[in-house]
Amino acid sequence: MNAVNKLLNLNGHHLSVWRFAQSEDIGVNFEHSMIKEGIMLTSEFGRGTTFEMACQDYLQKISGRTLVFDYSDGSRKTVTVL
Repeated sequence: MNAVNKLLNLNGHHLSVWRFAQSEDIGVNFEHSMIKEGIMLTSEFGRGTTFEMACQDYLQKISGRTLVFDYSDGSRKTVTVL
């Protein structure tokens, strides 16, 4: 399964896609998500010259880490990316 399919298979979570103005690279990340780093929450995104490359970069950065969704309200959910 390629990186795009792995990211899109996280049901119920929306993948944001944007283009960087200065370089025209593409960025991706999950909406309303942060990475759990001990007691801290940090953000992460993937970047590439194509959508597929941005997804691959993002998946490499979040693999083995815990994503926290909807962290600012009572419906907080966590997912560990394998």
